[in-house]
Amino acid sequence: MIVTVDSNVLIADNAANGVCRKLMIQLLTTTTTVVASEFIFGETAEKLRLKIKLTPERVVRVMMDYRNSGAVQLVEPAAMPADVCAEAKDLPVLGTAVAAQADFLITGDTSMLELKEYGKCRIVTPRQLLDMLHAARHRNLDA
Repeated sequence: MIVTVDSNVLIADNAANGVCRKLMIQLLTTTTTVVASEFIFGETAEKLRLKIKLTPERVVRVMMDYRNSGAVQLVEPAAMPADVCAEAKDLPVLGTAVAAQADFLITGDTSMLELKEYGKCRIVTPRQLLDMLHAARHRNLDA
């Protein structure tokens, strides 16, 4: 499974011990391929510093952890038609999922979630994917 994570998921992973943290731990410790882009990493770093108020040193450490873990692959976002998303700022995120040939784009962005899917990529919340993974694990245990 290939999963693209939006910056809001990475931000929440570092801001609270909630759904996004649980999801990221599960994704990063399985055979799932997690994909992002420099655009997503840049947005994440900026928001961690400005909104979450992490120190610049901590932001660098967090971003280096993602980069050096080998668990998050970076791709160059595919060029996307301007009319695909309601907000132009979402185009590089969707383009990242397209370039990665992702099965899922995980986001908390309402306008992105309204798309529901793009090509073969389903656009879901962190909670939705966590629930799907949980259900799949239980189906495998019952088999």
